Amino acid sequence: MTFFSSLTQSEQESFKAYRCGTSYNSNFSYDLNKKLRNSEKIPKRFERHLSNLDTITLKTKLKSELVLHRAGYGDTVEPLLKGSACKSFISASSKNNCLGRYFNQCSTDYNTEAYYVVITCPKGSRVAKFEESRQQVATEFLIPRNSRFTFVSREEIVNSTDIRILAGTINARKLKKIIKIELVLKKRNWFKKIWMNFSK
Repeated sequence: MTFFSSLTQSEQESFKAYRCGTSYNSNFSYDLNKKLRNSEKIPKRFERHLSNLDTITLKTKLKSELVLHRAGYGDTVEPLLKGSACKSFISASSKNNCLGRYFNQCSTDYNTEAYYVVITCPKGSRVAKFEESRQQVATEFLIPRNSRFTFVSREEIVNSTDIRILAGTINARKLKKIIKIELVLKKRNWFKKIWMNFSK
């Protein structure tokens, strides 16, 4: 049994909505995270999914250290480097050979630096695993909102071949460099507060 299959039907629907969109919003995860980052009012139709996504991250702890890969643009990455809580959820992959879609999701909205982010998640971290079947080549994980990170290192990738491998051929045409950032997910007790709110 996978972690995904152990979730309730409603939780599975919310996990899929975050990953693939909904019938009423194909960019659900983008819109949800944008509202969370900007502390905007959450639409009523989003509330069930938001509650489920919080609950999902309470149900699991990593049994061993995990290294995840993520890509994006400065507006979404730079807050992570300052040590403050990331108000939005963060999805990341177990492999770095399928990051093009992360660049695609943001490329038309941001005119800032491109980032490749490597996140080390210590054993015991609450990171939800999206895996419908064990045959998947790469697995996507969901890092809870309000997570904090420790900055480790920064490196500029300027080799065109390396950029193409990370970002994909189409994105590579418009990128002259990618900034590689290494972070470590901090453990914290934010979930206790959320759990207490659920219990009221």
